[in-house]
Amino acid sequence: MIVIYTSTSSLSCRNTVSWFRVRGIPFIERKLNKQPLTSDELKNILLSTCNGFDDIIAIRSKLYKKIQKDFENYTFEEAFYLILNNSSLIKKPIIMEGKRIAIGYSEDKLIQFIPKNIK
Repeated sequence: MIVIYTSTSSLSCRNTVSWFRVRGIPFIERKLNKQPLTSDELKNILLSTCNGFDDIIAIRSKLYKKIQKDFENYTFEEAFYLILNNSSLIKKPIIMEGKRIAIGYSEDKLIQFIPKNIK
C-alpha cells in the first residue's frame, strides 16, 4: 500500500494527494503534524533513500536554519531523534510503497506509483 506522509499546510502535499485521487490510486495519508513518524517508519524512510538525512532534511525549515552549523556534527543517533521529534525538519510529502520512495511533488517522481493495470 502507498503511504503519503504529509503536512496540512503544504501545497506540495495537497497536490500530491490530489494527483493520486484523480488517478484513482489507493493510498493512506499520514499527516505528520497530527501523527508523527514512528522510529521504525523513519528508519524505513532513511533505508529507502540514496543519501539518508540529506534526502529528507527540509533545509528551508526555521529549525534547520537555526541548527544548520551544528547539524553536521551530530551523531546519527542525535540527528535521528531530532528529526523524529521535529517533523518540521522533514521534507514533505514523502511517498512510499515498499522500498520505493519519492520525496516532494513531481509528476515525474509519482509516475512510478501508477499500478500496471492503470497505466
